[in-house]
Amino acid sequence: PRGAYTWPRAPPTPRWAPKPPRRGVMATLRPRRGPPAAAAVVDGQNHLLGFFTDGDLRRLLEQPGFDIDQPISQAMQTSCKRVTPQMRVAEAAELLRRYRIDQAPVVDEAGQVVGLLDVQDVLGGPP
Repeated sequence: PRGAYTWPRAPPTPRWAPKPPRRGVMATLRPRRGPPAAAAVVDGQNHLLGFFTDGDLRRLLEQPGFDIDQPISQAMQTSCKRVTPQMRVAEAAELLRRYRIDQAPVVDEAGQVVGLLDVQDVLGGPP
């Protein structure tokens, strides 16, 4: 059941180094079955550098002069909201609701990405 969601069973989080072209990230975000529609951008030690969502992609596509081959580091969010593995589900759901976001990276106390929280995980939407 959705209320019994545990962080370690989160789906694999798409991860990218800061230099891949957006084309590679777009392939990750391509519509597919279930979450996620976001990618964490990490360094060599899996520390979160940024976050890129399908919403970010949609906004970029609307900009004149959009260059799909620029590095993702030029388009990612660097000050994104995040949750921790210790957060209660209700607390994480409130963070998503308050900031009107659909995904947030799950980051441990060492700053390493350990998962991805999608709004469907906590609000009981379709899988």
